Amino acid sequence: MGNNASSNILTVNTGSSSLKISIFNQNDHNNPLADIKFDNIGTSSSNFHWTIYSAKSNNEGSSQHAIPTHTDALNIALQW
Repeated sequence: MGNNASSNILTVNTGSSSLKISIFNQNDHNNPLADIKFDNIGTSSSNFHWTIYSAKSNNEGSSQHAIPTHTDALNIALQW
């Protein structure tokens, strides 16, 4: 690669009713920049939780609503 731009690494982990996404800086694989988690996918009470990590403080939030499929969860994450 011809530039010094920093790249990020996206990890995706899926289970039968969950989807977990983390974003890491390529130079620091131990500390994520952000986490997105979906639990209880396919139910009327699916959970969406996100955290953005920073040196000063973490910014996080969550919501609960119906997320019918993993595709729906991934689309929410990509729009977020």
